[in-house]
Amino acid sequence: MENVSTLQTSVVPRVQRTSSEPGEKDAQFLALRLLNKRTRVRLSPEPIDLAAAPGKVSLFAVANARGWFVAVTRDASGHSALILSPLSALNSAFATDTAEDEKPFAPQRRVPLHGPMPIMVAFPFDESKLLVGLADNSIAVYEADHLCSPGDGQLAPVHTFPASPSVTLLSIHPNPEGLPELVAVLRDCSNNPSSLTVELLDVQKLVSAGGWVAGNSPSTVPTAVSWSPKGKQLALGMQGGDIVTYNPANTATPKCSIPHPPSADGMSVISIHWLSTSSFHAIYAPVGKLAPDAEQAHFHVSLDSKANSVQDLKFNPPYFPFPALRPPGSFAVILKNWDPYKTILFLGDSTSSDIGVIGAITDGHNEDWHNLSLEETSTPNLPLDKDQNDTVLIGQDLALTNT
Repeated sequence: MENVSTLQTSVVPRVQRTSSEPGEKDAQFLALRLLNKRTRVRLSPEPIDLAAAPGKVSLFAVANARGWFVAVTRDASGHSALILSPLSALNSAFATDTAEDEKPFAPQRRVPLHGPMPIMVAFPFDESKLLVGLADNSIAVYEADHLCSPGDGQLAPVHTFPASPSVTLLSIHPNPEGLPELVAVLRDCSNNPSSLTVELLDVQKLVSAGGWVAGNSPSTVPTAVSWSPKGKQLALGMQGGDIVTYNPANTATPKCSIPHPPSADGMSVISIHWLSTSSFHAIYAPVGKLAPDAEQAHFHVSLDSKANSVQDLKFNPPYFPFPALRPPGSFAVILKNWDPYKTILFLGDSTSSDIGVIGAITDGHNEDWHNLSLEETSTPNLPLDKDQNDTVLIGQDLALTNT
């Protein structure tokens, strides 16, 4: 296969390093409100059986240009389905109900699934397809035009990317802009080292467009990926803690290497978000299988290649790992240029019922980062279920609708 490379140990540059810990700041400018604080809307008739998915799941996604959403559900017989409806219908379900109870949702389209359980759903940038990652580690591709319209009954995928033996699907990352046909897929290939641990899928041509095979050292095993804001490069967060960037058209040659923070020695990158030309939000955790209460360290890491310097900021944990029913799995919604802040991150995790917020104000060329403290009525968190049991985060997205 063309454009496939085995990862080699990158030369991490010697840089001047500054480390600090930002404080907390009140975010009085940011007011978050529930659509209806009295009501919860139940999308799935029965609780999702997460036993089939030992890692992170992502079972909700929004197609903002279409004004539709998709969610994974489970019925009383244990069968899975995709449900899809306009975002306006979901908003109306909250707005029109007054009962202090869980209201079942009536979707405009339901697609029964009779194979492996879906563990993640994602729309690519142009929203022309829907990607469904399955528990057997394959990825089914559906035509969004067929799904985002009223109707019922079986719809077949237009293509399925098969899974290699003994690999585990970890995450699906649509390109955000510059290469809209590409989607990056991260897999755990520790039991099949010759397979692509990061694969680039072309969801228009429905072919593999290349990728990377892990090497033999922690510095060559990807554990997190993120596209650059304009989608022209891909960052690989490594098990050894460093971040290495590539042009997806040239998998053999790294563009840049960013060394890990000194206080994250011996830890692995479990999540990265590429925020600007040379800055990242990175989450570090101990190497290996993670318990729900495993330590997570949040950093903002920025590289100044001209000054040959790196700055890392270590945040207070934005969420507390409770009820700790699932292993770590990060979710993020990123807002840009939300005056007076240049960047705001809403950070959730599979371990927690909290959603924390961090942000940066720009003063000229300098960014001033903080943990953001919201008023109690504005602090987002997950609701209890109808039996007053804790719930866990299995999907988070931003819906750009006028309610």
